Amino acid sequence: MMRYLLIFLFAILSNAVNACDCIFEGDFFRDSQLSELVVFGEVIDYNSYYAHSRAPFPTSISFLIKEKLRGTERRDTITVFGDLGYNCRPYISKFAPKTEWVLAMTKMSNEKESDYEISSCGAYYLQYLNGEVISETFGKERLRFPYDQVVNLVRYPALVPYHWPAKYLDSTEDGLSYFLNCDVLPKSNIPNRRLADMVKRELNLPPGFLEEGDSYLFLVKGIVDERGHYRFNGFYRQVHFLSFESDYIGSQLKFILENTGGWLCGLEGGEKVAAEVVTPILIERRL
Repeated sequence: MMRYLLIFLFAILSNAVNACDCIFEGDFFRDSQLSELVVFGEVIDYNSYYAHSRAPFPTSISFLIKEKLRGTERRDTITVFGDLGYNCRPYISKFAPKTEWVLAMTKMSNEKESDYEISSCGAYYLQYLNGEVISETFGKERLRFPYDQVVNLVRYPALVPYHWPAKYLDSTEDGLSYFLNCDVLPKSNIPNRRLADMVKRELNLPPGFLEEGDSYLFLVKGIVDERGHYRFNGFYRQVHFLSFESDYIGSQLKFILENTGGWLCGLEGGEKVAAEVVTPILIERRL
């Protein structure tokens, strides 16, 4: 099972990144954890064009959501923007009308509330055809995988927890140096999915935090030092948090993860090092 999963993850790396200044982040399942909304749906039509060129090209699409895999969006039709040549997004002409896709998206900060964008700094979209998703590897080979498997891995992010894509030495405000990535990443003595379930059972969420059908993914950052001690270090990209919710939930996650099970430190060059570990905690209210 694990061997097949690794092959699957490798195969759905995105194709070449458009010209922009960004780091290629990795496979769809880890990249999508950085996105606010993951959906399956259909392109209705192009709805805006860039006219300041000899050959005008589409810049956005109307997208019909057929299944929300993760997120808090309640509309069934949204606007999705592509690249103008410098935005680190795929060109929207790739998403032809009447085609179906699995998209991982983030809201645009300077547009209407309904507007989203797709990043090209990783794998944030998969084409859908006849019950399968179609991906392209770096060699441009087109591979097919069951849609149900995509749904399972998006809804159970603990199976493929996010990690920073490149090795980088960082430090906390109080001077603790740690690796954002290393040869062997830290991990809990408790299997990831079981750990995530344990954390969710202990959380006391604010009233009204989610409505029915919504889900929210916390990417909890922690540092495991050379002695195997876990230290809570905030969240990745929680852009639509109220400060009260962030502090209220963060304090609980800090206590739970620092007092649940044991941790194995990371290794770099065979040596024990302090390194980051990311624990995905998906909170959802099913219909």
